[in-house]
Formats: sequence, structure tokens, C-alpha cells
Amino acid sequence: MPGRYVTRDRDLVYGFPGMDQLIPALPTLHPGIGPAHILPGCGHCIAEGHSDQVNATLLEFLGSLKS
Repeated sequence: MPGRYVTRDRDLVYGFPGMDQLIPALPTLHPGIGPAHILPGCGHCIAEGHSDQVNATLLEFLGSLKS
């Protein structure tokens, strides 16, 4: 199942130990997930505060899917 991991560089979880290794490994762990998208300058509630960046990321992902 295709998917996309979207997070932000100011997210508390993004800074947890080991996340710098886990996030790049996600496509290996779940082949359908594709590369992670780290949105710069974003903290909590990215869909509200950074809707343009979130929408662009989602539209890019949806456009990459084969029908």
C-alpha cells in the first residue's frame, strides 16, 4: 500500500534518538511508503499553520500514484 511519511523539522519526535536513522530507512521497512518529507520551519499542527506546504506534498504524492 502506498504511503508517505510527512513530518516537520521542529517536531519533538523528529529529534528523538534514532529518528535520524529510522526516517531514512522507512522505504526499506515499508516498500510502498516512499521517501520521507521533512517540512522545514514547521512545528505542531502543520496542516493548519503550513497548509500550502502540506497540500503541495500531498498533491505530489497523489500525482505519483499509478491508476
